[in-house]
Amino acid sequence: MLDRLRGRLEVLISVFRRGRERRELDEEVQFHIAMETDKLISAGVDPAEASRRANVRFGGVERTKQEVRDVMGFRWLDDLVLDVRHGIRTLAKTPVVAVVTILSLGLGIGASTAVFTIGNAFLFADPGGLAHPETLVAVYTSSDEGRLYDETSFQDYLDIAADSRTLEDVAAYRIGVLNAGDARRRDRIVTELVTGNYFAVLGVTPALGRFFDADETVIGSAHRVMVLSYRAWQDRFGGAPDMVGREWRLDGEVFTVVGVAPEGLRGRFLRLDVAGWIPLGIPGGTYHATPEELADRGDRDYQVIGRLRPGATRADAGAEMAVLAQRLHAAYPDQWEDARGRPYVFTVLSEKDSRVPPDARVALAAAAAFLLAGALMILLLVCANVGGVLLARAGRRARELAVRSSLGASRGRLVRLLLTESALLAAAGGALGIYLAYLATRMFRSLPLPVDIPLRFDITLDHRVVLFAAVVSIGAALAAGLAPALQASGPGLMAAMKTEPGGAVKPGRKSRLRSFLVVFQVAVAVVILVSAGLMFRSLRAGLAADPGMDLRGVALTWVSPPHQDMDPAALRRYFLDIEERLQARPEVRQVALSRMAEAHLMMDGSALLQVEDGGETPQVRFNAVTPGYLEMFGLNVIRGRTLRMTDGPGAPLVAVVNEAFLRRYQPSTPGPGGRIRVARWIDFGQALPRPAATLEIVGVAADRAFPGESAVPRVWTSFLQDDPVRAIVYIRGRGSAASLVPVLRQEIEPRPDDVTLIDPMPYVDLLDMRFMGHRLFARITALAGLFALILAVMGVYGVVSFAVAQRLREMAIRQAMGARRRQVVTAMLSGGMRMTAIGLLVGLGLAVPLAFLSRSLLFGVSTLDPLAFGGPILVLATAAGLASLVPARRLLRTTPMDVLRAE
Repeated sequence: MLDRLRGRLEVLISVFRRGRERRELDEEVQFHIAMETDKLISAGVDPAEASRRANVRFGGVERTKQEVRDVMGFRWLDDLVLDVRHGIRTLAKTPVVAVVTILSLGLGIGASTAVFTIGNAFLFADPGGLAHPETLVAVYTSSDEGRLYDETSFQDYLDIAADSRTLEDVAAYRIGVLNAGDARRRDRIVTELVTGNYFAVLGVTPALGRFFDADETVIGSAHRVMVLSYRAWQDRFGGAPDMVGREWRLDGEVFTVVGVAPEGLRGRFLRLDVAGWIPLGIPGGTYHATPEELADRGDRDYQVIGRLRPGATRADAGAEMAVLAQRLHAAYPDQWEDARGRPYVFTVLSEKDSRVPPDARVALAAAAAFLLAGALMILLLVCANVGGVLLARAGRRARELAVRSSLGASRGRLVRLLLTESALLAAAGGALGIYLAYLATRMFRSLPLPVDIPLRFDITLDHRVVLFAAVVSIGAALAAGLAPALQASGPGLMAAMKTEPGGAVKPGRKSRLRSFLVVFQVAVAVVILVSAGLMFRSLRAGLAADPGMDLRGVALTWVSPPHQDMDPAALRRYFLDIEERLQARPEVRQVALSRMAEAHLMMDGSALLQVEDGGETPQVRFNAVTPGYLEMFGLNVIRGRTLRMTDGPGAPLVAVVNEAFLRRYQPSTPGPGGRIRVARWIDFGQALPRPAATLEIVGVAADRAFPGESAVPRVWTSFLQDDPVRAIVYIRGRGSAASLVPVLRQEIEPRPDDVTLIDPMPYVDLLDMRFMGHRLFARITALAGLFALILAVMGVYGVVSFAVAQRLREMAIRQAMGARRRQVVTAMLSGGMRMTAIGLLVGLGLAVPLAFLSRSLLFGVSTLDPLAFGGPILVLATAAGLASLVPARRLLRTTPMDVLRAE
């Protein structure tokens, strides 16, 4: 151990003594050569001949010093420093090439690092300061549709907390959106509404102040207190040290800040960057968490997290929850059965597996893998491009490398020398890539979402991201530099000594590697460009398609009840009064109300009818609308009649259905006159307190579907017969939809605690939001395609033109021996185009099956779209043709003797 430590200290000391050791090495070598020279002169040899023989015996001064360095134990460190210095000097001689190469590597590494950062934030991020996260578990309740991982009612949580013996402590929480300040500012914040023991279960301590006291979180008498998140404390209040005791107005009520959570603690759902935590069960209510709502066992809006007792396992907790689920079903059969009459079940997952909703985890992982694969393909294209540049540089430095080899440098030494340059480029590109990934993740956090709520996710560059970027940079250095380094230091290196400085090495010696680079670049570029072309054309087709509803000139907004305790009749009258006021405005031509906005990504399908159908109870989308709604949006009734003002309270319950509903549920009754037996009314996943009913079908509307979707069964009921909990107000005027937005703002005054999902806006904007994912995906692929196109054209042009230029001497000799110029030009063109054609064929062979695999993502465009496939082929073939023509034109403008004289 001591000998090893002493050796390492000597290596470190040698770094500071390198200059003296070199001088000593020079003096030692010169001393031995001088002694050998004197010995030969004493034997009668001529002094000049004696000096020559002494140098030959020792292999030359430089070779001898190289061999001596090989024996020295710290030569690798010396070589590394020398190689880095030499690499920096060499790259500095061609600054434009170095800068372009670093930018290319930086973009490629940055793209892959940014994708990994986003995937890491959702799938692999650390638990955020939780104590012993391995003992934390999440408990889920199955849904009406049979999904295993859904939310739990607060009453079920209380039973879990009271009856569990495997869980030491159990807490419940839910997401809440509140208005900070007054209603006009619409400064919304995302919070978590929690039980009093929430922080104790997580095992965290406050950064400032305290957490909730027991008397502050009693259901029914909870105080209006709040624990701020660390980020909100810093961003909104500047990290004020006197934060404890301050008041913050939320939903028109004053909340007192009692503490600040520790840095790094985020929301449990998707690691949302919440602004703070408030207690459940405040009298008067806070975001649907009133004592009355908490008492409803059918109100399944809560997440449950618990900590295992010492010695208990997750399997033990799962077995216990299964027994508890059976008991709850026996005790509450009406509230503990799903839509198909099956008992609900509990499922227990670890804290790690519950950071992302389990139902979404596979989809997130697949999307991240797809995007990462695309980013890595671009990085491979970058590496191929850089490899071509390094190969050309190594070819021009063949004589220098040959001289180094003659002085005793081994092939490994030369490879390390060349790899150091590519490593320097990759290191600079990696640093730039991390910075670009940081900018990209900041931009991702600010992307608008299809809800009017500030959802901010915790996406940061942690140690995993830096490690990934380092690994990718090392891989890029090897991928771009290893093949050129091995090729440049090959066995035929000494042939370069026979050429003039800067002359060409043996023609065609590196043609195989150049050909591979051209084929690889073209193939990868074709795959990326075809994918980008298909996605872009699919998006254009989707946006240009008929949405099935006439949304032109329509503005809309969300209206909440003025009071939570209003009876259905008074609430209908309140909404209808708004309709009458708007209809009286001169700039308004049509007004309609509905329960849901059917073009909204998160609202369409949130209102459901659980219908009885031959023993099954499927769920069907419905919307309660006022008379005139269907006509306003061009939802034509093709058989029977539309909804009327006479379809009000006291009249028989009626409905209009679409053709898809009749095909699916009543194929024997193609027109009006059928009946719909409704077992349950569901709104945003919650059963409404409305009795079972039978609806008479009075009309049939034509099927309609949004772009990229197929027609699904739909039912429209009368808003006049509904028990509304909200209203979506639509107006169409004589001008643009944007000009009507101020009208909605003037006529509809939001209350302080009114948290809406739709502010006054043109209806068509919701359709754009519906395609936000497609638009974002198309933009990403289009950007990747543009980058790949630039790289491919540059790479193909550079490599092909360099490869063709290397044949100038060969072609000049052919001309000198009688070949016609047309034959020579054809030969030069055929070489570059042949490599490009092979690359195009390989790329198409990969792009075609990939297009068929992704056909489910395409809309309104053929899987083998001619433009998506023909565009990349035309562009890349043109680039290769130009790359071959430029050297050919140079040959046509000169005589064979001029070329040979230049060589």
